[in-house]
Amino acid sequence: MPSDRLRLFIAFDVPEEHRLRVQEAIEPLRDDLPGARWTSVESQHVTLKFIGWVEPSQLDPILTTMRDVAAEHAASYMRVTGIGAFPSKKRVRVLWAGIEDPSSLGAGLAGDLSARLEPLGIEREERAFTPHLTLARLKTPKRMDEEALDVDLGELAPFLVDEVVLYRSHLSGKGARYEAIDRCPLA
Repeated sequence: MPSDRLRLFIAFDVPEEHRLRVQEAIEPLRDDLPGARWTSVESQHVTLKFIGWVEPSQLDPILTTMRDVAAEHAASYMRVTGIGAFPSKKRVRVLWAGIEDPSSLGAGLAGDLSARLEPLGIEREERAFTPHLTLARLKTPKRMDEEALDVDLGELAPFLVDEVVLYRSHLSGKGARYEAIDRCPLA
């Protein structure tokens, strides 16, 4: 891709102490998932809308849309709940930590962002929103006993989601590095 294009996504952050606790709890799974690409604690976030490659001229309209959507949603508490996998716990391709979202803030933000960014030429997301932190990815799905993913995270207190972040991905052979371009407070 030409270097002037931007690879973007919109997300919210989970507090570092929660991400560190998840990393500690899943450490024993590393031996069970050889060849997995593990996501660093610093790179973990909950993606609301993957935008992809855009021209720099699209940045301002994207930011305006993100600010407008953020202003329409009230801050809310969420909680890290456990470990799961896509497509299933028996067949792991993506290992994740689930997020409990009692007010459905994440789904509301994701749906509104997807709908409101579509007129800017950004494809609407068809899959249902599942709030999660991606912990690892595997090229080839790994069969596992479902019980292996029953990891005790301990008691993690709810955390407040009060902003959304526009991130830029910088891709390299060492993996992606994320740069926060702007943060928008929720109502």
